[in-house]
Amino acid sequence: MSLRGLAYNAPMRNRFAPVLGVALWVAASMANAQATVVLKLQPKAGSSYKYSLVNETSAQGAPQKMKMTMSQTLKVISVSGGKITIEASTSNVKAEGMPASSAQELSKVKLTTVTDAYGKVLSSKAAGHEMAEAIASSLGGTGFAGVEYPRKAVGVGATWKGTIDLAKMLEASGLKTGGNKMTVNYKLVKIEKQGAKTVATIEQTFSGSATAQPPAGTQGGALNLSMRGKSTITVDVADGMMLSTRGEVTTSIKSGTQFNMTSTTTTTSKRV
Repeated sequence: MSLRGLAYNAPMRNRFAPVLGVALWVAASMANAQATVVLKLQPKAGSSYKYSLVNETSAQGAPQKMKMTMSQTLKVISVSGGKITIEASTSNVKAEGMPASSAQELSKVKLTTVTDAYGKVLSSKAAGHEMAEAIASSLGGTGFAGVEYPRKAVGVGATWKGTIDLAKMLEASGLKTGGNKMTVNYKLVKIEKQGAKTVATIEQTFSGSATAQPPAGTQGGALNLSMRGKSTITVDVADGMMLSTRGEVTTSIKSGTQFNMTSTTTTTSKRV
């Protein structure tokens, strides 16, 4: 091209540059919005993941919050036949507003979970504490680390559902109730690059209620329980393992006019 042609086209390029920039930005935004990911648990056997956790509970009428901090290690024991076996252990447990023995007991617990490739818990067992053993037995059918993935590729804005068997959880605490199941709603709100990782951000909400009978030999009438929660969870798309989570669960327990208690528990965790 001649110097005259360059001189002529320079103003034209300057004139259309903003338009071209906007067009490229829109195209990039549309591409990002239309991008889909397959969310599956696919860690390698023998790999380990370490997290720092903080758990805080405030209860109606309680003089102070209960706070617990700890380190958690997830070790992938095996990956075979579409099943993943993961062992969770805790250490460096520190407790505020509760007996020191609670922290010591928690440090002894080891939880072994078998899930399918979409994070649905197939079986779960714990060792080291009687209550933990009972609760572990109630986790079947829930999502590993609180998340159950969809069975197809999804993009930003996609929603899907899971369930929590509230009856099993209550029975693990010695309460008898009917076959109550809570629906868990998931939404994929973001897909982004963070360094070398592709990270998916998932929002989770649930709510439910149940009427439970106290354990045999215990005084008092039926207990009316309600529970609601919300969480924001980030996962590494490459292996489906959690990077961070922040969740809040509010539980209300009522029995006639004589007993009414509401507690809120906030849990945060981050891979370290």
